Amino acid sequence: LWHCSHEGGVLEDPASPPPADLFVLTADPSHAPNVAEEVTIRFDAGVPVAVDGVPEGPVRLIEHLNALAGRHGVGRADVVED
Repeated sequence: LWHCSHEGGVLEDPASPPPADLFVLTADPSHAPNVAEEVTIRFDAGVPVAVDGVPEGPVRLIEHLNALAGRHGVGRADVVED
């Protein structure tokens, strides 16, 4: 729900980029829409409760925002550990 991470195998070689199919939650930023998408998130007592005026439970709200951000390549990271 919050993230997807991978390690080992081809990722152990810093000279090799990660395989494109490894990123299952985010679009490649070079293939993401070239137009911004605006959303409005409503909070009640600091807790997000609606997206664009549509009330959603916590799990559905996170899934909705993950899908929206993922379409735009938001949330992608490539980290090398030592």
